[in-house]
Amino acid sequence: MITFLDLAGHSKYQRTTLSGLTTFQPAFCILVVSATTGLTADGLRHARTAVALGLPLVVVLSKVDLASEELVAFPQSNASVTASRFITTNTNVDGVVDPCSVLANIQQSVLQELRTIKFYIDESGEKSRLKVAE
Repeated sequence: MITFLDLAGHSKYQRTTLSGLTTFQPAFCILVVSATTGLTADGLRHARTAVALGLPLVVVLSKVDLASEELVAFPQSNASVTASRFITTNTNVDGVVDPCSVLANIQQSVLQELRTIKFYIDESGEKSRLKVAE
């Protein structure tokens, strides 16, 4: 069974979001980013929260059909982090998958992908430079 928690996206509800993430301890987080608006300050805050809590993060682009051509044309294979490539490389000598290593490597790859984002839209609606801290 899969349970989805739709948590508040606005910074005004950050405490509610943190409460939901720490109470229900989800297996991973899905961050939905609009291709027309881009990553907002609130979205970046949620991505950092997920990484700080040690949760694997999946970023899903919505409204791709409405985005400008130069946004859609970027190489998508470079922008995805999948668990399957880590499962084969994080096995012990008996061939058993080490889930802690898989999650750590996924987390590191997500941080690397976040570093490739040059700008995001801040709370005032202006373009800002993205800073990703470990």
